[in-house]
Amino acid sequence: MRVFHLVAILTSVFFSLSVFAGLTCSERTAAFAQEFWGNYEFTATTKAAVPRSLVKEYDLRTRYATDIEGRYQQGQQGVFFGRDGHGLSYRHVPSPFERATVVIVPGMGESMTFYKELIYSLTEEGYSVYIFDPRGQGWSGNLGRSAQIQHVRKHTDYQDDLQIFLEKIVLPHAKGEVTTLGNSNGALTIIRLAQRQPLLLPHVVAVAPPLRIFPNLPRPLMTTILHLRALAYSRYDSYALGQGDSDYAQEAVTAARANSRYALMAKERARDVSIARSGVSNGWVIEVVKAGSKALKHADRLTSNTLLIVPGADVLVVPRTGREFGQQGSTISLHEIPGAGHFVIFERDPNRNAALIEIFRFLINPKRLDAPAQPEEVERLEQASKFYASRGELAFARYAMDEAIRVHEAKQAGHSVWSTDAFKARLTEADLALWNQMKSMTQPQVALYKAITQRRLEEIEIQYGN
Repeated sequence: MRVFHLVAILTSVFFSLSVFAGLTCSERTAAFAQEFWGNYEFTATTKAAVPRSLVKEYDLRTRYATDIEGRYQQGQQGVFFGRDGHGLSYRHVPSPFERATVVIVPGMGESMTFYKELIYSLTEEGYSVYIFDPRGQGWSGNLGRSAQIQHVRKHTDYQDDLQIFLEKIVLPHAKGEVTTLGNSNGALTIIRLAQRQPLLLPHVVAVAPPLRIFPNLPRPLMTTILHLRALAYSRYDSYALGQGDSDYAQEAVTAARANSRYALMAKERARDVSIARSGVSNGWVIEVVKAGSKALKHADRLTSNTLLIVPGADVLVVPRTGREFGQQGSTISLHEIPGAGHFVIFERDPNRNAALIEIFRFLINPKRLDAPAQPEEVERLEQASKFYASRGELAFARYAMDEAIRVHEAKQAGHSVWSTDAFKARLTEADLALWNQMKSMTQPQVALYKAITQRRLEEIEIQYGN
């Protein structure tokens, strides 16, 4: 308690001095932060708080059957038609606290049912979710003769389907900013469409996109091997090397002994094997390799605000290529998670939480500070700060307010509304009220705020050089 009393005293003294000194919002924030951190002791064992929307793995089995499944069932299922009239299944799950929208594009072989936990977490954070099963996956039917093998004619089919989904289903009804989030091949699909249609995808989260896959061979050699195998067997109806049929019933029995996300995904597959795919065709791999090469070749065309998450221990996708890709664009924020595997958003809590905390941070303000903006942007961030504060999540509340201040001070010189006394007074009042509320922050909450703020400062340094 002495720590909090000391913080309260320093807060009062600091703000009294800052008012008379005429400091700007960002100067007050920086000065207070210096005093604020001095009253907390951090060690290697100090753990950051976890957002309340993230379900702990030990509690997952219980909450999956209640909260998570219940939220998923509140959504509405529908069908739209892709580029060649192929019917694709989608679902819209509204948030009880609707602030913005996230579109999810699953990875290879995945169905929307695998994303129930992520949907729950996003909707709890205030993001309504749209998700669809890509062609050849889940409820969107298979394209080959075998029910087990996933195939696609051209990778551009995935991209065209996503464009239709956004234009026909999402954008006419979406609330707030729209961010498109993809996992694995879903991330590659998003990147390629964003390179072709940047205005359609202003904000992008790409998790483990297969820009280059193992074995890490030169592309001409890789494609030659793939084409020879396709000629020897079949492009469409035979598995790629290393793939084969799966026994989903036995997989579910084995996984039932484990209290993990993997076990729950296995149960989803076993519940209806018609939505499961055992592996991919030779032709599918050929198309993904080509799409990854094009994404790398046209890296400069990715002008969308992009968060790129690279799992550092990925054994399917080459992490080094992801790092190099992330360092090429001024609009890309690269975040590597050491020790994480390809399916990081389905992994154990430490890796998964690291990925989702970074995603939540990015979603608060995915726009660049030098992008055109209106005063409503500051109001939106203020509302986000109040939303988190009302839930007791003061780390994200403080972060959102910091972003409101950054946006205000980046824009006020070029817009008369930004610099009015009334506008600055309202922002200052909200800022002071939040600092006062932060007196009750625990060490884990402060550790979380410190971590996401450090990430933002690193991001600003890389993107703006100051």
